[in-house]
Amino acid sequence: MKAQLFFAFLTAIFIVGGTEQMVAQQKNPIAINQFPPSESVGWNSPASLCQISIGSAPSKIDYASGSVSFAPGASGTIGLFCPITGVANGLSPSDMNYIALTFSNPNVEAGCTVSTYFVDRTTTQNDGWASDRSREYNGLWTANIPLDRTSFLPLNHTHEANVYLFRPESAGDTCNPVAYGMFLENVHVIF
Repeated sequence: MKAQLFFAFLTAIFIVGGTEQMVAQQKNPIAINQFPPSESVGWNSPASLCQISIGSAPSKIDYASGSVSFAPGASGTIGLFCPITGVANGLSPSDMNYIALTFSNPNVEAGCTVSTYFVDRTTTQNDGWASDRSREYNGLWTANIPLDRTSFLPLNHTHEANVYLFRPESAGDTCNPVAYGMFLENVHVIF
């Protein structure tokens, strides 16, 4: 009887240990949905106020919506660099565990993509996400990307949010990815 209880106890320990490891690996999933960013935002910037990198494709900036997209007939890559100057709204840098991008990317089969990265410029570590052709992004979407490698933002480091919009020449004007805004957020992950 004692042996059976002992083996049941060991089995339970292995199950709990394996479950804990599985949860840890899936603790911070990437979420792409049509909801706004988290209510706990510590930093944000409209895409229209970010610096467009030198050599980027011609872009269209709409200050009313805060968006950046391709100019008619343009192709290539638009790079947006958004320096993160601090965390506010009663949150601390150590609270920030996700970077979010609001975007649109309809007609993905034509080859347009959107990607975003949170970069620790001091260590060159980054966390990011890039769209692919497997999902249509008509309308306004939010990509919430966990800060796995760059979490616990040290105050003495320099950070930035980078966004890249890509449109191949072959696409013409059939697809036009749009970046609206970037957010550093505290997302409560429920297990």
